[in-house]
Amino acid sequence: MELRQLEYFQMASRLKNITRAAERLRVSQPNITVAIKKLEAELGIQLFDRSQKQLSLTPEGAVFLTRIELALRNIQDAVLEVNDYKQLQKGTIKIGIPSMIGAYLFPKIFSSFQRKYSHLDVYLYEEGSMRIREQLERDELDFGIVILSNAAASLQTLPMAKSQIVACLPVQHPLAKKKSVSLHDIEDVSLIMLKDGSFLRKLLLDTFKQESITPDIVL
Repeated sequence: MELRQLEYFQMASRLKNITRAAERLRVSQPNITVAIKKLEAELGIQLFDRSQKQLSLTPEGAVFLTRIELALRNIQDAVLEVNDYKQLQKGTIKIGIPSMIGAYLFPKIFSSFQRKYSHLDVYLYEEGSMRIREQLERDELDFGIVILSNAAASLQTLPMAKSQIVACLPVQHPLAKKKSVSLHDIEDVSLIMLKDGSFLRKLLLDTFKQESITPDIVL
């Protein structure tokens, strides 16, 4: 049993016509006919019902098609994976990172990656999570580390960590003695927030708006 026999059988099954299958695969019609007959002889079953004008699968052929389609998909995936690996032998990777994450998390990741793939050129772009997400959707970056409250349908995501938003205060500040801080607690407090394009900034501003609070952002 040869791979091309399975591919010929699959295409003939999909198009229900050997002539059109030959045109699609750019081979001669006799090649497909002979390959399918050899496949049937090897399996000891009839794959197609040839009594009708249109080619149709026998029950045995339908079962066989279901099985070999999965096998062919696995083979295609394996080829793609090998090609991806080959492409990692040289090239460039563009990565987007938020400034906060870049400061404490990325150096360790980057140094480890560079040791493993020293032949790759890595370009870092420091942006807010929202801008990184936009650049990923426009295919301007290969991947990015972003902060999201939920998975984006347009992106393939891999969760790295979960965290919560906290308020950083001077030790002597009256609010520092509280176990938790509400939005109304900081309504009249001068705030330092992340720059535009940051997901956390947008999240906080949207939450303030829902509570009809106008925060005093000084930096």
